[in-house]
Amino acid sequence: MTMETAVSTFVESLSVTNEIANTISSTYVANDELATLLSNDTLPAAKKRSLPVLTPLACWTLQLLLGSNVTEPSSDTGVVDANCRVVSTPLGGSILTHINRSQACQLPARCVVSPASIEEVSLVMKVISFLQTPFAVRSGGHSPNPEFSSIGSSGILISTSNLNAITVSPDNSVASIGPGQRWGAVYEALDPYGVSVVGGRIPQVGVAGLILGGGLSHFSSEYGLAADNVKNFEERKPNVLAYVNQNLKVVLASGEIVNANAETNSDLFYSLKGGGPNFGIVTRFDLYTIPVKNIWFQATGYAISELPNVLAAFTEWQKNGAQTDAKSSVLLNILNTGISIGLVYAAPATYPEAFAPFAAIPNGVVAVPPTNSTVSVLTSILASSFSTTPARHLYRSATSLIDEKLYNETSAYFIDTLNALQTQRNVHVNMTYTLQTIPPSLVEAGEARGGNPIGIPSQAHQWWTTVTDWNSASDDSTVIGAVKDIGDSFTRFGTPRKTNLSFVYMNDCYADQNPLAQYPAKNIAFLKETAGKYDPRRVFQILQQDGFLLTRVR
Repeated sequence: MTMETAVSTFVESLSVTNEIANTISSTYVANDELATLLSNDTLPAAKKRSLPVLTPLACWTLQLLLGSNVTEPSSDTGVVDANCRVVSTPLGGSILTHINRSQACQLPARCVVSPASIEEVSLVMKVISFLQTPFAVRSGGHSPNPEFSSIGSSGILISTSNLNAITVSPDNSVASIGPGQRWGAVYEALDPYGVSVVGGRIPQVGVAGLILGGGLSHFSSEYGLAADNVKNFEERKPNVLAYVNQNLKVVLASGEIVNANAETNSDLFYSLKGGGPNFGIVTRFDLYTIPVKNIWFQATGYAISELPNVLAAFTEWQKNGAQTDAKSSVLLNILNTGISIGLVYAAPATYPEAFAPFAAIPNGVVAVPPTNSTVSVLTSILASSFSTTPARHLYRSATSLIDEKLYNETSAYFIDTLNALQTQRNVHVNMTYTLQTIPPSLVEAGEARGGNPIGIPSQAHQWWTTVTDWNSASDDSTVIGAVKDIGDSFTRFGTPRKTNLSFVYMNDCYADQNPLAQYPAKNIAFLKETAGKYDPRRVFQILQQDGFLLTRVR
């Protein structure tokens, strides 16, 4: 195929006016770098690489298609068009600083594209695929992993911030939520309808990233992960007068818009339920609502000297209440300065019997008294529990069977390590030690809803994670190494006790971990086959900047 023919075919696929088509065609045909790219288009997909040299051309094209009042980046300022659809950011630009949560992820993309519709997402992917432009996709920007939802000046950042609609079906059974929305706003919007959804516990977290990685919720013991409660991945509303529920669409690497639900392209639907950012850009999530509005909750703080009593009560609840009452969930956070326990019950109550072990812990200081209120109110309380002060962040994941002695050993090691960082090495760092309970009912609920590819262990166990914040980039290697060492302590202390599990939860993993490698082998084979079917040119594997990609799994 000649360059002229390739360019003509591409431009025709954009369905733009003759004036814009002619402008793009003449500019492309005169571009030597593009000519080189197209002359190598016969290379196998596995040998293709991104071409950052064409990124300015891609940004220019997208500015032409999505915003006429946009100029090319200057050396010292960023520009935003009237519709906020394309943001050009120069090197060192400040626009991203206010979006990505971790300062380690605030990279200066060559341009940021914020599509306002599924059709605009399609245009973006057509341009990126044709010009082989490096890119990243961002929902809420909460990931602490550099280049997972950010990219430097060699590429384009696709922000889903404009895809933020929340609508509810007439019978209140389905909530349709844009990928750029955040969970706090979701619960607030659903509150008047008397329903909720299985979604994130931290209100600042974005919708898309959480669901594509699985999505642990206050209500997962009863209803499964957030991904298990997806009915459809994106749908189109052909007229604004009626809520419709037929055409369910995902934008593929080619720009094609396809249906993805349990009946149509069911392989893609299944793969998106925890398979990560490997298949396409979801532009709307249709989630089954759950009949949960009024709930019970309480929060109590304890001195660090009460840690053995807290862990004893927590373990007793894990072995009993968590197994017999799926409405109960516990938020346990340990710092080197104290402990907080949040009890959440998915129905109005006085003091749920499942939480009886916690009532026996002495010397507690009540932070939030026993309360019957709504999911939205709980979420607003949790919002104040997480600092919004700019800092560097990371998470990490480790998994084990339920074991009180293991918790005591690993938490003691955590406290000793953190104290040494702060006092001996003078590192300004804060770190939490968090245990998340995964009862068999969570897996059973997911299987009852069609299952997912994640392969969560079926026996009762826990997912450890940490939220670690620090200030200085010069301390990166020290802090990251210390957190890895704490996570590895579950293996060291757990080996003689035979509590080790190899599974790690994608949404809690740091960049150097490989959660997909822990998925069942047959599921990985299925995911790779699905990715190859819907993305044969491997755009999401090769051009996407980073993430938990299938290319990491050998």
